[in-house]
Amino acid sequence: MSVSELEKIVIKLASDIKEDRVLCRFENIRTRIDKYNRLVIQVIAHCSQYGKVVFNYSPQKAKMLVDALKNLNIQDVVVGRCYELKRVDVEKVRDDYTQPYPAWLPAKLIDCTYVE
Repeated sequence: MSVSELEKIVIKLASDIKEDRVLCRFENIRTRIDKYNRLVIQVIAHCSQYGKVVFNYSPQKAKMLVDALKNLNIQDVVVGRCYELKRVDVEKVRDDYTQPYPAWLPAKLIDCTYVE
């Protein structure tokens, strides 16, 4: 396998995204247990200019995700749909915690022709 082929399958982290908004198609949605033994939502998406990106939603961010989807009147999260995601700063839960990574929340449902 060539390096250029490997580059096509490299998965980036949401923290790699520098813009405030990004266009993404959800490709896989699953739950997993994180290192703190919490159930988290993990979304793997194909995003314009970035390729495959992993978005992790801790319990606090998962609630924000659900609320954002409800605000868009989306009842079912379907793999293959495309969204414009916006970066939203997350409040610290406790003062002794480090500043959490921002959450990436759906701002609107978009036509998938805009996602490369």
